[in-house]
Amino acid sequence: VAGVLIVSFSPGFTGYSISEGKNSPSISITDAIAGTTLRSELALEVETDEVSYAKIMVTGEFADWIHFISEDYVFLPNQKSTIPIYITIPEETKEGEYKAKIALLSIGDDGALLEDKIISYIPLSITITSEEKVNGFTINSFTLYDAESTDSVYFQTTVENLGNTNQKGDMKLYVYNDKGVLVLEQSLSPSFLAFEKKNIVSSLSEKFPEGKYYAKLKIREESKSASFSVVEKESLKRKGELLYLETRIEEDNLLTIDAYFLNSGESVESLILKGVVSQNEEKEESFITEKQIVLPGEYKVFSYSYSKPFNGAYKLNIEIISDNVVLAEGSTDFYSSEAISLESNVIVIISLVMLLLIVTHFMLSRRKE
Repeated sequence: VAGVLIVSFSPGFTGYSISEGKNSPSISITDAIAGTTLRSELALEVETDEVSYAKIMVTGEFADWIHFISEDYVFLPNQKSTIPIYITIPEETKEGEYKAKIALLSIGDDGALLEDKIISYIPLSITITSEEKVNGFTINSFTLYDAESTDSVYFQTTVENLGNTNQKGDMKLYVYNDKGVLVLEQSLSPSFLAFEKKNIVSSLSEKFPEGKYYAKLKIREESKSASFSVVEKESLKRKGELLYLETRIEEDNLLTIDAYFLNSGESVESLILKGVVSQNEEKEESFITEKQIVLPGEYKVFSYSYSKPFNGAYKLNIEIISDNVVLAEGSTDFYSSEAISLESNVIVIISLVMLLLIVTHFMLSRRKE
């Protein structure tokens, strides 16, 4: 993985740029309480011209406290990736400072670690205290998306729990028309882990006639406002792009398909991945994934897996569809590793037979002489 890595970490938001060979800034979490789970995230952006693969690992005295959804990650060219991080502090942990290190390592297409390819090495410290601190919430962002008159209005907000204990975030959302008249009041009650920054995507409970609207989101003493428009049907641009299509055959003949899709249009899309795996023009498997909501400017990964005895060459064709409209499509060829191994074995066997025939012929010729 080459280029510059942009990393931010919450809580405390530490933002920095790293190029290979430079030391990473440290990350510090203070006022954590024993017996709680903290959720935060690493936001990474790798400037590279091709798809890159990396593994995230943790070392240090409290490495077993730290968990990730996965150890392996794919970074797309100039796309931001968010890695959730969970820190579970045991009940019996004494007050004091504890240290660990997060390492992001470059790996090859075959999953093997590449030598001398540490993308980032981030020291992490946690200070444990017995004092509970309820510091309230902050609304980092609040956006409502334009919608057509027949569709639901979606919104996205990022809310952060500033306290070191788990909290219930009772929120109110108010919507007003262009005359200032309240037309909707909606409640949300998400739960937050200590220091958690939660990304919330949802829709308004009612549809609205065409027009301009204003909204206010409130949680305790914090509030944020935004506006949106409802427009006539088929007036928003719908567009998408297939960023990357990957197939891999893992242990026990498990085929995993990952399609990376970017919503480059103006509307929120409810999407499915539809695909067909074929061999020698014969359909082997067809599938449809569950729907995912993809916001404008956002990319999502659509995944599908199934097991069967693979043997030979295969072709995958996929479509990413919203309301029977194909927003992106693609195809790729892949091969069974077992098939390649079998072909290699056949070549070895044929070579040995030929060698045996040559040796036998040579020995018979010597006897005749």
